Amino acid sequence: MDFNGIPRALLAGLVATAAMTFMAYFVAPVMLGHPMDIAHMLSGLAGGSWAIGMLMHLMNGIVVFPLIYSIVLYRFLPGAPWLKGILWGVVLWLGLEIVILPMTGAGEFNTNGGGAKH
Repeated sequence: MDFNGIPRALLAGLVATAAMTFMAYFVAPVMLGHPMDIAHMLSGLAGGSWAIGMLMHLMNGIVVFPLIYSIVLYRFLPGAPWLKGILWGVVLWLGLEIVILPMTGAGEFNTNGGGAKH
């Protein structure tokens, strides 16, 4: 993607981050019995406040990940644009499940997370 695609990538990052944040704080409580507090998890990793964790979440989702995709990865990922986006999403998900969650004590693929409410 050339640099003209950056605004579209940032808009897509905004929409995706808003959707993920909504799911974590409003849909997850129905399924799990508690919210998936992304900001709290990230603030623990950074040693900061909840607000710092939320800022990290928003910056990663709206700015950092879309820029990495549009400037670096778009030209290397195979397939049509929709497939490239899906592949990047899978890479981000695997990074969360294999690297970030274990750092928070949740274990790979959230094995220590408790699962759905009964």
